[in-house]
Amino acid sequence: MKRALACLLLLLLLPLPALAEESAAFSVPSLWGNRSASLPWEENWFAQSAYTYHHGLARVSLGLAVSAFRGQDQAKDGPIRSFLSQLRFDAIQTWDFASPGENTVGTAVAWRMAGGAPLVALAFSGGNVGDEWAGSLQIGLTGDHAGFSLAAQIGLDRVRQYIRQQGLSNAQLWITGFGRGAAVANIVAAAMEEFLPPERIFAYTFACPYTVTAVNGAVHNHIFNVVAASDPMTMLPPRAWGFTRYGQTLYLPSALDGNHDYSALLPAYAAVARQFTGRADTVGDADLAPMAQAAVNRLAGILKDRSGYHQTYQALLTKVFTDQSLKAGEMLRAGALMTDLSLAARKAQRGKLPALPAATLGVFTSKELSALYAQHDPAVYVGWMLALTEGNVLFTSSLTLTDVP
Repeated sequence: MKRALACLLLLLLLPLPALAEESAAFSVPSLWGNRSASLPWEENWFAQSAYTYHHGLARVSLGLAVSAFRGQDQAKDGPIRSFLSQLRFDAIQTWDFASPGENTVGTAVAWRMAGGAPLVALAFSGGNVGDEWAGSLQIGLTGDHAGFSLAAQIGLDRVRQYIRQQGLSNAQLWITGFGRGAAVANIVAAAMEEFLPPERIFAYTFACPYTVTAVNGAVHNHIFNVVAASDPMTMLPPRAWGFTRYGQTLYLPSALDGNHDYSALLPAYAAVARQFTGRADTVGDADLAPMAQAAVNRLAGILKDRSGYHQTYQALLTKVFTDQSLKAGEMLRAGALMTDLSLAARKAQRGKLPALPAATLGVFTSKELSALYAQHDPAVYVGWMLALTEGNVLFTSSLTLTDVP
């Protein structure tokens, strides 16, 4: 008995081994074709306050976000289930990954113990959205973005019910999304403050559009929104209409940022991006960011205001983006709008456009709009996040766009 107690005491006095680093592989859905990547994950990242940006957590959050894209196989939720399982999350539940509709939102939730406390992972789908385009285009006449808000309420109800069913009232929440999924995650992360302390809500979104009006958009600094200055989708709905997003906006490295040496950062991005795009040339955003802003400015001018958009263009664009048949007059109006935006972007162009992916870009038939749409591609975001070894260059409060018509 004494010998057993002595052995137990010796074991207690030995230094504990460091927590093992885990990792998860994921596929990067891209217009250039899918590639794979792997990212580390450490549970002790969640021991810090959610108000502190952590680059490692941001990178693996992007992996979680793009894994939530709907796959092309029969198991539409296969990629997100695989990613969560690799990180030893359990009790995985998914909704709306099979047949997206106007008011649906692809949702995946799971949990595991991390640092002695339950951690709930929540990801919203932002790829292959299908008829969800109709919801994303439903801005509403007043207040916050109507379509995103409706989808966010669905997501909020799901995660709250999941937490109750699993008995996880003291949980931490890890939430992410890309594109439309980012917009939903942005709203849900702010709304969850009514149920969990904000310092326990770790929120990282990528390529997030504007979601709420400035009147309602109180700052929630535990939400980090990583966007590309050349991604036009992150500039919509137009800021001129009073839109913003919850949390902090962190720009990927940009030639328009005077605080960092962009030319020194570009080669590392080019090397990583080449793995995901197969292209040898990487122009970066030196020319594309002003083009994106010019196109969005022109769009805001054409639409005039939310009422004008609702009355004149919402139904037309919904048909276009949900692949519905267009009448002859509608085809002419849609074509004229795209031509107008292309001309605005071309006027702001300063140099050569990057090589475009072989994949068709649908309604974006001009090379200018195709190049801008390609900046919304996950490969652009993954390329930068993997190339950067730390996140200090992301902390750019504003960018100055010059020579934009």
